Amino acid sequence: MSQGPEYIDFLKGQRQTRQFTTELVSDADVEALLEVMRWTGSSKNSQPWQFVVVRDAATREALAQATQYTGWIAEAPLVLVVLTAGSDLTAHAYDLGRVDERILLAAQALGLGAGIVTFWGEQGQRIARTALNVPGDWSVYGAVALGHPADDAQPARMGGRKPLSELVHWDRFGS
Repeated sequence: MSQGPEYIDFLKGQRQTRQFTTELVSDADVEALLEVMRWTGSSKNSQPWQFVVVRDAATREALAQATQYTGWIAEAPLVLVVLTAGSDLTAHAYDLGRVDERILLAAQALGLGAGIVTFWGEQGQRIARTALNVPGDWSVYGAVALGHPADDAQPARMGGRKPLSELVHWDRFGS
């Protein structure tokens, strides 16, 4: 049962959202998001993650203080944090990217807006780890903030995309 063009347009239409209404994300939508996260593929099916669902305003505010770019997540009604096993932030980077992208797409499918943040740098790491009480044998690289998009929210658009002629090589680089 192919939906071809509709699915392609859906994938191409996904954008970062940073402005939300105060409406809470329903329990049913949170459950659906968590199921998508749980079923996301990982290397060797290792599932190297744990999920922290953050609804508490004080915790969201603490996370928002992590870096100069994370302030907007304080206003999101929901923040989903994916912790990865081990203290090496990059050990599961590929798996983390897969699950974060799936959260964005699942949110879009549910009519929600979502955006990714990272807790880079020593201060950002310290703040995020403290706010979430993350033990030393787990890593916290970033989070996805979610909610119902505000009426005036304009999803981030970075000026379009380069043409394929500038991106694609056939059979070998430079061809």
